[in-house]
Amino acid sequence: MNDPFFDTLTGEAYMRSVAQAFSDPSRGQVDRIEQVTLALERMAGIRSHPI
Repeated sequence: MNDPFFDTLTGEAYMRSVAQAFSDPSRGQVDRIEQVTLALERMAGIRSHPI
C-alpha cells in the first residue's frame, strides 16, 4: 500500500524534509510532519480520530 502523494516530486520533498528535521530542526515544518505522519499511519493501518 502506498500514498500516491509521495510518488510526486512535492511528496518526495515533504518526506525528505521531515526525515532531515531530526538533524536540522529548521527543516521540520509542522504541516509537513503532520501530513507525513498521517500518511504513514494510513499505510500501517492505524486509524486516527480527530480530537
